[in-house]
Amino acid sequence: MEFKDLTILGERVIVKLDRQDSHTVTEYGIVVPQFQNVETDGGRPKAVASDNVYLPKGTIAAMSKAAYDKLKEANTPLEVGDKVYVTPSACNPSYTFTLDRSQLVTPFEGYISISPILIECKINN
Repeated sequence: MEFKDLTILGERVIVKLDRQDSHTVTEYGIVVPQFQNVETDGGRPKAVASDNVYLPKGTIAAMSKAAYDKLKEANTPLEVGDKVYVTPSACNPSYTFTLDRSQLVTPFEGYISISPILIECKINN
């Protein structure tokens, strides 16, 4: 299935997040891994290397008519194909969008379905 086969409802924007398979590397070659905070079985906090590979920026893959109209009305028109920054909270699993829903378990492919409010800015280059 493809986005052209769907009608996005409500004020929703589908963003394909950019993928970065490795951690940050400084100009001197030092690897700086991303960490996430977790609790151990004993309840103590612990920092572990994150397995998150998606960045809070991406490309608009699809947009509902209501979202397009709302953005146009606010004088911030965005189009499908525009590169944008999204707020980091938009990378939350609750915003995950899956095209193929024919299986019970589907891998995350980097698509999120968000309100236009969660788009921070358009990348102009």
